[in-house]
Amino acid sequence: MTYRVGMIGCGQIASIFEDDEWREHPCTHAGAYNAVKETEIVAAADINKERLSAFSKRWGVKSIYKDYKEMLEKEELDIVSVTANTAMHCEITTKAAKSGVKAIFCEKPIATCLEEADEMIKTCDREGVKLIINHTRRWDTYYQKARELINSGKIGDLISIAGYFTSGLLIMGTHLFDMFRFFAGDVEWVVADTEVIEDANGYQKTDPSGNGFMHFKNGVIGTAIGSSKKQYLIFEIDIHGTQGRIYIRDNGRTLELWTPDKEREHIDYNTPNELTLEKSPRVERKNSMIAAVEDVVRAVERDREGMCTGRDGRAALELALAFHKSAQEGGKKITLPLKDRRLRVISR
Repeated sequence: MTYRVGMIGCGQIASIFEDDEWREHPCTHAGAYNAVKETEIVAAADINKERLSAFSKRWGVKSIYKDYKEMLEKEELDIVSVTANTAMHCEITTKAAKSGVKAIFCEKPIATCLEEADEMIKTCDREGVKLIINHTRRWDTYYQKARELINSGKIGDLISIAGYFTSGLLIMGTHLFDMFRFFAGDVEWVVADTEVIEDANGYQKTDPSGNGFMHFKNGVIGTAIGSSKKQYLIFEIDIHGTQGRIYIRDNGRTLELWTPDKEREHIDYNTPNELTLEKSPRVERKNSMIAAVEDVVRAVERDREGMCTGRDGRAALELALAFHKSAQEGGKKITLPLKDRRLRVISR
């Protein structure tokens, strides 16, 4: 069976990022649908006429619309990708869910506030639509291998997790928070601050980066360090356990496993062994965007949840909003669940 796909939003993550020669390709929704034999983009919508025309020519999509609602009414779609501005995610997702589609593949962050996220989840549940959020690292085999090593006890009991990222708390921080939950479970409380940049504008002003401390329900501690001041990209995660360490560096391209060196024991140390780098675990690499689209297809075919559900997307958003809330209240400890479901942050 070939699933008919409709795109709502034809910008960067929808298509344009394919022009970035330094990215692994495909790196967009359209690129991934084009690479998966079970899917075909049959329609697209965007309020920007030039962007819509460029998308149509690039991917050979003949049915194009300036009004996404018209597209939903006229086209018989199985899957809809929501790649429009985050502020539109709730409206588009709820209308798409009511239009009869089987699955919605929505960009992160899921929404701008928890109230919107809850409405999206409730509507998709009621309509029997699979809601999958594009926290892409869920489908990355290096991150999946790291989780496998943690769950198998390779590094003992989990103690702490630290992460580094650039850009805003919602736009990139949610990627990190999603991975923190992927590895360590749910968070109990956070203490955080946001980054102050003089003359900040645009999304850097509405959704600044930030730093904070998290306490997970299972006792694990977490630290997130973010900044937009750097002139380079960074996304790294350092995971420590009682019997070793997993370090995902080089923006996710390298996975290191460190374990105690039994041949080197210090005298009179509380913990005598030092860690040594093991041979990198063997990981079969697969394009994460292709894997994500394949997961959307399997979720429909097998009537199961995707690897990153609407509730997962909501949880990552909640952490980002909790960081904002803590910063607004002078570094106050914010206990989850976040009570203010209307706290809204505009991200890209």
